[in-house]
Amino acid sequence: MEIDFRGKNCYDSQMNKAQEISIALTPEMNALLQEVVASGQYDSASSVVDEALGVWQEMQWHRQLTSEQLRALYEEGIASGPCKELNFEKLKAELNAEYDNKQRLKGVA
Repeated sequence: MEIDFRGKNCYDSQMNKAQEISIALTPEMNALLQEVVASGQYDSASSVVDEALGVWQEMQWHRQLTSEQLRALYEEGIASGPCKELNFEKLKAELNAEYDNKQRLKGVA
């Protein structure tokens, strides 16, 4: 199936007018695309494609890291100092309190 984005009012994440294109999908990919849009996870097919390309771009970045770059990132992490101890119960209580407060402000709770 072919999805035609031409003539649509499409915008990228920087709110610039996006280039309008047409893409061809297998029936299985089209069904998946339609399913995620219909479920409300995404507003449009353009949003799905935008997110998919963003994930692909990030994966490409990770694949292209050289061992020197990885070593530099590792050294940067070491230089940032020791990690702080995490009290999971305290963090959970703080997040629950923050969530409850937001719900109260919305009038839900």
